Amino acid sequence: MKILLAGLLERDAAAINILVRMAWRDHQVVSLPRLLSLAIPDQDSAARSCNCCIIDLAGLGLRQYSRENEARLHEFLAGRPGLLIVRGGGGGWLETGVAGHGEKVKFLKSPYTTNELREALKKTMAKARSSEPEQVQPGSSSPGRQPASGRGKQQPAPAQPQEPAWKRALAFAQRQQNSPPAPQVSSQPALHRKDLPQTGGFALFKVFPELNDLPSLKLFRRIVGGGTLPLLLDFENGPALVIHRQERWLATKNRLGELIEAYRDPDMASRLRLTTIPTEEVEQTVRARFDGEFYRILRPLDQATWELVSQAIEEVALNPNPATGLQLRRIPNFTRLRRVSPVDIQLAAVCAHAPQTIGLLLNAFAAHRNEVKRFVALALACGMASIIDPAQAGQTGGNATPPARKPSRGFFRSLMDKLVN
Repeated sequence: MKILLAGLLERDAAAINILVRMAWRDHQVVSLPRLLSLAIPDQDSAARSCNCCIIDLAGLGLRQYSRENEARLHEFLAGRPGLLIVRGGGGGWLETGVAGHGEKVKFLKSPYTTNELREALKKTMAKARSSEPEQVQPGSSSPGRQPASGRGKQQPAPAQPQEPAWKRALAFAQRQQNSPPAPQVSSQPALHRKDLPQTGGFALFKVFPELNDLPSLKLFRRIVGGGTLPLLLDFENGPALVIHRQERWLATKNRLGELIEAYRDPDMASRLRLTTIPTEEVEQTVRARFDGEFYRILRPLDQATWELVSQAIEEVALNPNPATGLQLRRIPNFTRLRRVSPVDIQLAAVCAHAPQTIGLLLNAFAAHRNEVKRFVALALACGMASIIDPAQAGQTGGNATPPARKPSRGFFRSLMDKLVN
């Protein structure tokens, strides 16, 4: 069975993917990335071939019920069973439901527990199995049954073999973390919604205690601080930003450098006003503070944190414990980061392959020790990496294995040997 994830935050999609792989090893997960504009993404052939869907309605811009939103959801589901995640009071969806889908649609209120998600997913998959013959028949033998929704027109065109499994897996791996069976079980709790906002700051200052009193990281502390409600940071007659930790974004029209300087300036800091915002009033507050703009000024929180911390620590000498174990949860989206070096990309590839210790990385990249420390600090600060038991990362001695086997060079060398011989 294939399960489609849509509208979910990257960490939530990763957590659900882990849950599915642990509970139902023969099932596949296809994930459509959540867009910053909260628009409904296009479905490729892999997404359209899924048997059921897990949808965060807020992530597709469908938080509030309306007939128009119901029609858009109808078109996206295309008759498939769906598990719909709603927030707050449900935005009117719980009272009205989704006409025409009946028992095919289940609602799950956020925040939810792992057990609640598992039970709701079981019911959704059971409904998908019971309606499987209906799903297969229209796409293969009777394309004329669904011309109104457009599903019948699109299905015959892209043939299933044209989307190889390796290609789908590679695309998914760019957005999600690797999931080897044993290590992932231990890292799953770190993906929990309520723990994540505190993970970045806790991990960074534990591994790099010398950063605890760094003035330029005061803004970082505020961004990753506790609390789940969105927060408005407003300097009187100065810069401002809105932080939404649960949905992992911040909104501002100012450069991060201006915000750091404002925090370091005692006069500006004394004029700082902090205001919590009810979740349902976030968009209204952002538009009121930033001249009616919303989507254009949103920035992913991990991207903003990477830039902010990178700027704050560029002249600081970092001294981490080499025995500290590191597990990369996901590969950073380097295409959207400004302060990136080629060594960052190589380090991400090595850490994605297997858990590492800082000592192993320092030995493997002996000519770039400062860049290794910087990468570790940024990955921890952004929540892209977590601290693990060094035993999970192999031996921590000086003769580490990564320097002896350089993945890229070894791969191309073996490939050329096969072609020549």
